[in-house]
Amino acid sequence: MLIGATTLCNMLSPHLFSRRIRTYALIVSFPCLSGILQAQPEVARIDLLAPNGIFSGDSSSNSSVWGINNSGQVLVTGNDASGTWRAYVWTTAGVTEIVNTLPDANGMVVPSGINDSGQVVGSVNSDAAFVWSSGSMSPIENTINTAQNFPNAINQSGQVVGDLAHWSGTTLYRWEAGNMTVLSPLNESYATATAINNVNQVSGTVYDSGTGNYQAIRWESNGSATVITPPDAGAGSAAYDMNDSGHVVGSFFDPDTFGTEHAMVWDGTGAIDIGNLLDSPFQSSVAQGINDLGQVVGRGYGAFLYEDGVLYDLTDLAAIFLVEEGTSSGFVSLDIAYDINNLGQIIGTGMYYDSVTDRTYEMGYMVSLKAVPEPSTYAMIGGWMILGASFRRFYRK
Repeated sequence: MLIGATTLCNMLSPHLFSRRIRTYALIVSFPCLSGILQAQPEVARIDLLAPNGIFSGDSSSNSSVWGINNSGQVLVTGNDASGTWRAYVWTTAGVTEIVNTLPDANGMVVPSGINDSGQVVGSVNSDAAFVWSSGSMSPIENTINTAQNFPNAINQSGQVVGDLAHWSGTTLYRWEAGNMTVLSPLNESYATATAINNVNQVSGTVYDSGTGNYQAIRWESNGSATVITPPDAGAGSAAYDMNDSGHVVGSFFDPDTFGTEHAMVWDGTGAIDIGNLLDSPFQSSVAQGINDLGQVVGRGYGAFLYEDGVLYDLTDLAAIFLVEEGTSSGFVSLDIAYDINNLGQIIGTGMYYDSVTDRTYEMGYMVSLKAVPEPSTYAMIGGWMILGASFRRFYRK
């Protein structure tokens, strides 16, 4: 007869330290302790992402974040002291400005994605698209039609996905080394491609004219598409990010609460409703980013982290690093989390209080989580502790 781990724990726990079964303590401790000893995530530090600093009396001292790679490089934008919009690659060691070097484009540099090699994609004033690397830009030429070109993401192979926006809707494309091909949007006119992973899968959102809903989609490397069914099968949905396992995060729209968004994660077979930090059917939540460990971040009455089936308020997790407005400089709250890398570094925006100007600003942040052992490691440690205690008690008698 096969006995489940939970049943076995319940049967043995009253007798766990009886003389007859002490020697089995190691065996039963693994399943019994793995759930009990699962630790809450801890924050190691918060970094302010303010490449232009804080300007005295200038309300334009804000910064925004656009992406993070697995090397801890962050895409950050913000106005400088003269009011000029600038884009940067930020690291804890310093910042590098992304300067426009395209000869036929002028205006703001707007980054949208970064890969682990530090290659950045984006656009210049909506006029031209680029790949930036080591201080130089290369154009992403639109060879399909006459439209504005908005690249959205780049993978480690240098493949780019994006949208060509024209008067009748959008055309989705995949680009690599000068070759641009159409990514089928399931014969619909309004669509966007949001992410491409390192196995060349693409996630995005398509408008379905038949149902009048938006649908989250995952395209395979061969171009075939899968419609992601949300937890509420009749609801509209949107996809915002995807990891290398092809798991997609986004949101679905609850028709019973006038289209309130619910954060969701889809693992290739089914989608689940992540929930919300505020217990209200009318509070929206959106899952914005996911890493290869399955950790999900987003917003829902504040920035959240979703891990192992548990939803955490990022402001609560980082409380020891926050300040009260009117005291010392620091973040007052963490409002949105946009992305998380495999190192457990989370980027987003929050309200930052500056004691010099006595004002609050919306600024970018990077929260670094402490590295903790996997639950199986905790169980192993606990098992050896119990076994050791059992042996000591046995030899004393």
